[in-house]
Amino acid sequence: MNPVIARPYAVGIFDVLGFKRRFEKFGLEEITARYRALIDIVVKRDEHMAKTKTFFPKEGPYWCAGGEILPITKVYAAYASDTFVVWANYTWTDLHVRTQDELEKLSKDSNHDWLFQPIPCDAFLEICSELMCRSLQVGLPLRGALAVGDAILDKERNIFLGQPIIDANLLEHDQKFIGAGMCSSFVSQTIPKRFALSFSQQMKKSSVREASGLILDWPRHWRSTRPFDLKKIVEAMNTDSTFSEYYEDTLSSIDESEKAIDDIEHGKACPIRSNYEQFSYSREGNIAAHAMAVRRCTPEEAV
Repeated sequence: MNPVIARPYAVGIFDVLGFKRRFEKFGLEEITARYRALIDIVVKRDEHMAKTKTFFPKEGPYWCAGGEILPITKVYAAYASDTFVVWANYTWTDLHVRTQDELEKLSKDSNHDWLFQPIPCDAFLEICSELMCRSLQVGLPLRGALAVGDAILDKERNIFLGQPIIDANLLEHDQKFIGAGMCSSFVSQTIPKRFALSFSQQMKKSSVREASGLILDWPRHWRSTRPFDLKKIVEAMNTDSTFSEYYEDTLSSIDESEKAIDDIEHGKACPIRSNYEQFSYSREGNIAAHAMAVRRCTPEEAV
């Protein structure tokens, strides 16, 4: 068995709103089935990654046909009771397995700048967005928070410890809406515009140390992947006066997301090279990434 090692992770903590009442309504068997529908988001991605391992044998950035860069990294998930945990490596594995001499040499080579920068967060945030959307469809609305920091996340041993878990848990409980806030630690990295939305109305307290003022723009993901009216689904869930304010703040966040519609609204491909300086087009081909003769498809082509 591998040793337990702390390393930097991006972490998402999500709790089911009104879990006790929903458990009493659905029962153990039905709740379990609905949980599996949520975890299946990560399971299906893992299955897809396994099928493509011939093309992408290790974690890292890959050159694709057309001069694009495709970062390959894994996203993990686990759940217990009413809590879901989603996580991904924040830094590249190579950074932790190479010798100090190798790293010192690579740090002087600008073609390897990417190795010393955080892994692009797109895959992690796409999974979190899909989790939020699916949670509404299966009747288990989630409230969550995202953080970054050193942690021990060992699914095999069921060990989940670290500051990002604490920070995300604190921020998660200080919110009153269906959604996911971003902790200050999370926004220290580059976050593509389509994933983040400025919104603070959901906070229970006017000043929370962990809060960044940004939330995950999961309603944008809903609009680009589902034909159903999101507001009507949220309004239909507002049947308990105890949580009315939660649903009202959720609707307000959806309104803010709709105001932020721009040219990437309808699921268009958003090249990594357009968002991350370490992979910028200005570097042309001067990036020491793996090479693979594949092309990144658009969401429409992937259907």
